[in-house]
Amino acid sequence: MDVLLIEDDPSAQEIFSEVLGFHGIDLRTVTTQAEAVQAIAQQKPDIVIIDLMLPGADGQTILRTIRPQLPDRPIIATSSYYTSDLRLTISSLGFNDFLPKPIDPSTLVPYLKEIVDTF
Repeated sequence: MDVLLIEDDPSAQEIFSEVLGFHGIDLRTVTTQAEAVQAIAQQKPDIVIIDLMLPGADGQTILRTIRPQLPDRPIIATSSYYTSDLRLTISSLGFNDFLPKPIDPSTLVPYLKEIVDTF
């Protein structure tokens, strides 16, 4: 599985890197919209995880930019700021699911495998 993480928080990047690396899952991490577009042009990931609160282009803007290149791949939103309304908003924006922070390392890999397998 190849995961593209669009995340500016070093501690979140570290959690994803350690957990996914331990399970032999390829992770590419970028912090900006331009880096995301470039990473996708080089190799289409199996799944994309986008932090909603990024400096510059936010997660919604990045989703609109990359969705045309990845119409058949799951794109997941992640954020520390969670409300019940946010989950509905996420779906209406075109994200496939929402992964709340803080990330639970014990459930991350099974969650990602399930999303990829059912997409």
